[in-house]
Amino acid sequence: MSAMSGAGSLSRRLAALGPGLIDMHTHAIDPDLPDVSQAYQGIFPSVRRLSADRAQILVDGQVYREVDRRCWSAEARIRDMDAEGVAAQLVSATPVTLCHGEPAAGARVLAAAGTDEHMAGLLRWTLRDPDIPAAEKDPANWPASMRAEWADDGGTAAAAQHRKLLRENLARCRQALDEFRPDLVVVWGDDQYENFREEVVPPFCVSAYGDLEVPAFEVMNERGSPNAWGKPDDMTVTFHGDATASRELADTLIADGFDMAYSYRKREGGQILSVNGGAA
Repeated sequence: MSAMSGAGSLSRRLAALGPGLIDMHTHAIDPDLPDVSQAYQGIFPSVRRLSADRAQILVDGQVYREVDRRCWSAEARIRDMDAEGVAAQLVSATPVTLCHGEPAAGARVLAAAGTDEHMAGLLRWTLRDPDIPAAEKDPANWPASMRAEWADDGGTAAAAQHRKLLRENLARCRQALDEFRPDLVVVWGDDQYENFREEVVPPFCVSAYGDLEVPAFEVMNERGSPNAWGKPDDMTVTFHGDATASRELADTLIADGFDMAYSYRKREGGQILSVNGGAA
């Protein structure tokens, strides 16, 4: 009964697509596919990012194939489908990632690659940096808590607990703000190469912006990483800012002898993941 019901549902969805081709054989790959060969014996694939739009699939450290963002970005894939007159695609894993003959422990971690696996993506990327001494990359030299979270799965099991604690503590902050009902909140944040680049990197800056409509998952989309909530890739959130109060803050600091940088406009293409030490 359930199989027939599922088949009927699929038929209805296909009928609603309208005219166009149906591509029965196409593949996708995670652009942050973990390199499990660092922790497990065997010949496993991994992905090396070349840019926001291109990557190389590696097998046993050797280049297997170069791919572009259509392999991981739904938006890019749909745009390509529209150009080719394709109404639907049947997407499956890239065959080289199946690893039928490799040790089960490593293959299991690779097969589970998804949202939780992306939590430690930045660390995995850092571990590939040739300028970092090998001793610093060796988990044996890491703090005990870091080794415990990294474990034997590259941090996958720890990701869910990390997300749980993060959301609980954000909810606690939200509750405190709702109870206190402040007129203004000054938010301190670090700019991680998001809004400031090589041309100027101030030690502190008041971001005197008004309301900003910000793509919620801009950086994650560029890396091909899914979001844990299943929200649309183009979802935006509004950061509410008080430009007048922020300018007054900067003026007061300068008048009091602080050499304070300030910004009235976000850099074109800059990302606002934090409020960059400004007021919101």
